[in-house]
Amino acid sequence: MNEVLKVVNIDFHHDYYHYFMGGDIYNCGNWLRRLVEDRPETKVKWIRREDSQISSLEGDFPFENTTNIKVLELDKFEYIFICKSPEWTPPHLDIKFNEFIDFIL
Repeated sequence: MNEVLKVVNIDFHHDYYHYFMGGDIYNCGNWLRRLVEDRPETKVKWIRREDSQISSLEGDFPFENTTNIKVLELDKFEYIFICKSPEWTPPHLDIKFNEFIDFIL
């Protein structure tokens, strides 16, 4: 497990919070922080919205971040994991999500 991971997180939230309870070490709000704690050499890029919160209790998000999704065209990926959070995504944005899937494919 010496391979350096490169993660591109496309999300409104940075998912770099400390929040967890009991045995729930990884969750939707902290999975990126936990990943970097487990694998410190991980390279991270966050593609966010203009109005995304870029701060946490420790200060600003410590990795590369941008609002330009076109930077994806510069990267090559071995694996793509796509997750939609229906609790956070209003149905009227389904079209945009589907456009994104088409772009990736």
